[in-house]
Amino acid sequence: MPTTPDYRIIIPVFNPPPSLLHNLAELEQATPGALSKVLLIDDASTNGVPLQAAERFPQLTRVEGDGTLWWCGGMKRGMALALDAGVDVVCWLNHDCIPAHGTIERLVGIAAGEGFGAVSAWCRSTEARDYPVNPGFRNLKEIPVEELERNELVTVDGVNGNCVAINADAIRKVGLPNTDKHPHYGDGPYAYRLHKAGFRNAVCTPARAWLEREYDRCIDIKWRCSFWNESLANKLRYYFLSRKSKFHWSIKYHDIVEFRGYPAAPFAYALSMGKTFCEIVSGHRMGKSVPRENRLDAVCRQYEGRYPKQGLIDSLTRLENA
Repeated sequence: MPTTPDYRIIIPVFNPPPSLLHNLAELEQATPGALSKVLLIDDASTNGVPLQAAERFPQLTRVEGDGTLWWCGGMKRGMALALDAGVDVVCWLNHDCIPAHGTIERLVGIAAGEGFGAVSAWCRSTEARDYPVNPGFRNLKEIPVEELERNELVTVDGVNGNCVAINADAIRKVGLPNTDKHPHYGDGPYAYRLHKAGFRNAVCTPARAWLEREYDRCIDIKWRCSFWNESLANKLRYYFLSRKSKFHWSIKYHDIVEFRGYPAAPFAYALSMGKTFCEIVSGHRMGKSVPRENRLDAVCRQYEGRYPKQGLIDSLTRLENA
């Protein structure tokens, strides 16, 4: 009788919302015994929620960070601990993502197979379950929804890190994530490393998970900046200097020039950063000159069918009131 693959679930957090407690309870209900496999990497949170989680769910393991880990560093710390425990599979799980019943077992079972690298679930929006979330990429392009709907296992170059199982032997071969180059947004580049090393990455479409989405982060920067009530200086500082921004100058450099690596990459880097600067400025000016209702109508028209209208409006309203 085949043995069940051993695994650990890595959940990195910094000042997570109280909904973390609900999500952990949902994880245990969907996958009985899963919490005993959880490594909650708490990167020096100050709001007490991770401590509450450890008290309420003593079967999980809380690991303390020093405040410098960020997402990728938290995953790296957890992955190293999991490998030290001799597991067969390591799972990435974001704190705002809830796997459906059977999802973790399905992903772990596939990822443990010989030759596999990273295997992702196909996430849906928590509040709008008819709207799928892009789970990965091939040739640096999103996987067509039609292909995902037709197949149970779709081979890809890389996956997004919301709910993913990774073969531990593949990790041992390629090493842990590079946190200097990618403190955030290191999921795609790391999965791509697995692909380049000859491992099979895939999306398991019947494996579902529910994800809390901030739609304002999914739209063009100009629209986000037109609703975000911050000074232009603070907006520029956030996008170009915050290590949490994918447009931080060094993070974007590693993304375009080193990760993507095509001959025109240096020019694409300069073009991308220039385009981002222009979008920030034009969006800021739009917020000062265009009535709110007109902006809402325009952004909803642009993303009609891609994101739920009410979800988009609610997300932009929260951004305005932040």
